[in-house]
Amino acid sequence: MHDFIAQKFNKKVRIWGTFPSPTVSPTINKNISVQHWEFFEDNPCYDYIKHDISVLNSDDQFYNVAKWSGSYPQSLNLTRKFNGPSTSGPTAPDIFDRSKSNNNLPRNNPYVLGPMPAVWNDFGPNSTSIIEAYYSLRDGLPALADKQ
Repeated sequence: MHDFIAQKFNKKVRIWGTFPSPTVSPTINKNISVQHWEFFEDNPCYDYIKHDISVLNSDDQFYNVAKWSGSYPQSLNLTRKFNGPSTSGPTAPDIFDRSKSNNNLPRNNPYVLGPMPAVWNDFGPNSTSIIEAYYSLRDGLPALADKQ
Protein backbone atom coordinates (compact mmCIF):
# COMPACT_ATOMS: atom_id res chain seq x y z
CA MET A 1 0.00 0.00 0.00
CA HIS A 2 2.82 2.43 0.86
CA ASP A 3 4.41 2.07 -2.57
CA PHE A 4 1.10 2.78 -4.31
CA ILE A 5 0.28 5.83 -2.13
CA ALA A 6 3.82 7.23 -2.44
CA GLN A 7 3.95 6.80 -6.20
CA LYS A 8 0.40 7.87 -7.04
CA PHE A 9 -0.06 10.72 -4.53
CA ASN A 10 3.45 11.55 -3.26
CA LYS A 11 2.26 10.96 0.33
CA LYS A 12 3.57 8.91 3.24
CA VAL A 13 1.62 6.29 5.17
CA ARG A 14 1.23 6.22 8.96
CA ILE A 15 -0.09 3.18 10.81
CA TRP A 16 -1.68 2.92 14.25
CA GLY A 17 0.78 1.68 16.89
CA THR A 18 -0.69 -1.73 17.63
CA PHE A 19 1.07 -3.29 14.67
CA PRO A 20 3.56 -6.10 15.43
CA SER A 21 7.16 -5.07 15.92
CA PRO A 22 9.47 -5.03 12.87
CA THR A 23 11.19 -8.13 14.18
CA VAL A 24 7.95 -10.05 13.62
CA SER A 25 6.63 -10.85 10.14
CA PRO A 26 5.27 -8.92 8.34
CA THR A 27 7.90 -6.23 8.56
CA ILE A 28 7.17 -2.51 8.37
CA ASN A 29 8.48 -0.47 5.45
CA LYS A 30 10.95 2.07 6.88
CA ASN A 31 9.19 4.87 4.98
CA ILE A 32 6.04 4.31 7.03
CA SER A 33 5.65 6.05 10.39
CA VAL A 34 3.87 4.59 13.40
CA GLN A 35 1.40 6.49 15.57
CA HIS A 36 2.07 5.08 19.03
CA TRP A 37 -0.77 5.29 21.55
CA GLU A 38 -0.21 2.90 24.44
CA PHE A 39 2.90 1.40 25.94
CA PHE A 40 1.21 -1.95 26.72
CA GLU A 41 0.68 -2.40 22.95
CA ASP A 42 4.24 -1.73 21.80
CA ASN A 43 7.55 -0.21 22.90
CA PRO A 44 8.30 2.59 20.41
CA CYS A 45 11.97 2.80 21.32
CA TYR A 46 12.77 -0.87 20.77
CA ASP A 47 10.01 -1.95 18.38
CA TYR A 48 10.26 0.93 15.91
CA ILE A 49 12.86 3.66 16.49
CA LYS A 50 15.79 1.27 16.99
CA HIS A 51 14.77 -0.19 13.61
CA ASP A 52 14.83 3.25 11.91
CA ILE A 53 11.05 3.67 11.87
CA SER A 54 9.66 7.08 12.84
CA VAL A 55 7.08 7.42 15.62
CA LEU A 56 4.39 10.02 16.28
CA ASN A 57 3.65 10.01 20.01
CA SER A 58 -0.10 9.84 20.74
CA ASP A 59 0.50 8.76 24.31
CA ASP A 60 -2.42 7.09 26.05
CA GLN A 61 -2.45 9.72 28.80
CA PHE A 62 -3.79 12.23 26.25
CA TYR A 63 -6.14 9.82 24.48
CA ASN A 64 -9.78 10.70 24.90
CA VAL A 65 -13.14 9.44 23.78
CA ALA A 66 -15.18 12.60 23.32
CA LYS A 67 -18.63 11.12 23.86
CA TRP A 68 -18.40 8.00 25.99
CA SER A 69 -15.81 5.69 27.48
CA GLY A 70 -15.61 3.41 30.45
CA SER A 71 -11.97 4.29 31.12
CA TYR A 72 -10.85 7.26 29.01
CA PRO A 73 -11.67 10.91 29.70
CA GLN A 74 -13.91 12.94 27.42
CA SER A 75 -11.44 15.84 27.18
CA LEU A 76 -7.70 16.46 27.42
CA ASN A 77 -6.39 16.42 31.00
CA LEU A 78 -4.82 19.82 31.83
CA THR A 79 -3.25 18.63 35.10
CA ARG A 80 -1.29 15.89 33.32
CA LYS A 81 0.08 18.36 30.80
CA PHE A 82 1.79 20.49 33.40
CA ASN A 83 2.35 18.20 36.37
CA GLY A 84 2.43 14.73 34.84
CA PRO A 85 1.02 11.67 36.58
CA SER A 86 1.61 11.60 40.33
CA THR A 87 4.80 9.52 40.00
CA SER A 88 6.46 11.35 37.13
CA GLY A 89 7.07 14.73 35.58
CA PRO A 90 5.32 16.59 32.79
CA THR A 91 4.91 15.23 29.31
CA ALA A 92 7.24 15.58 26.32
CA PRO A 93 7.18 14.15 22.77
CA ASP A 94 10.06 11.77 23.50
CA ILE A 95 8.57 10.26 26.69
CA PHE A 96 6.94 6.93 25.97
CA ASP A 97 7.43 5.28 29.37
CA ARG A 98 7.18 7.25 32.62
CA SER A 99 8.56 4.48 34.81
CA LYS A 100 11.68 3.35 32.87
CA SER A 101 13.78 6.10 31.34
CA ASN A 102 15.68 3.61 29.14
CA ASN A 103 12.47 3.25 27.10
CA ASN A 104 12.76 6.91 26.09
CA LEU A 105 15.12 8.72 23.75
CA PRO A 106 16.67 12.19 23.60
CA ARG A 107 14.15 14.82 22.55
CA ASN A 108 16.13 15.62 19.41
CA ASN A 109 16.05 12.05 18.08
CA PRO A 110 15.09 12.38 14.39
CA TYR A 111 12.76 9.36 14.60
CA VAL A 112 10.53 11.04 17.18
CA LEU A 113 8.13 13.03 14.99
CA GLY A 114 6.44 14.82 17.87
CA PRO A 115 3.14 14.55 19.73
CA MET A 116 -0.49 14.31 18.65
CA PRO A 117 -3.41 13.69 20.98
CA ALA A 118 -5.95 11.14 19.79
CA VAL A 119 -9.69 11.73 19.92
CA TRP A 120 -11.51 8.46 19.44
CA ASN A 121 -15.09 7.94 18.40
CA ASP A 122 -16.49 4.54 19.42
CA PHE A 123 -20.17 5.21 20.03
CA GLY A 124 -21.77 3.86 16.86
CA PRO A 125 -24.89 5.70 15.67
CA ASN A 126 -24.53 8.22 18.51
CA SER A 127 -21.00 9.08 17.43
CA THR A 128 -19.21 12.28 18.35
CA SER A 129 -20.12 15.31 16.27
CA ILE A 130 -17.58 17.83 15.02
CA ILE A 131 -18.64 20.38 17.65
CA GLU A 132 -18.34 17.78 20.44
CA ALA A 133 -14.84 16.88 19.24
CA TYR A 134 -13.97 20.59 19.18
CA TYR A 135 -15.09 21.10 22.80
CA SER A 136 -13.19 17.99 23.93
CA LEU A 137 -9.95 19.62 22.69
CA ARG A 138 -10.64 23.35 23.00
CA ASP A 139 -9.20 23.96 26.48
CA GLY A 140 -6.49 21.32 26.55
CA LEU A 141 -4.92 21.47 23.09
CA PRO A 142 -3.26 24.91 23.44
CA ALA A 143 -1.79 23.85 26.80
CA LEU A 144 -0.52 20.58 25.37
CA ALA A 145 1.01 22.38 22.38
CA ASP A 146 2.78 24.77 24.76
CA LYS A 147 4.29 21.89 26.77
CA GLN A 148 5.29 19.89 23.70
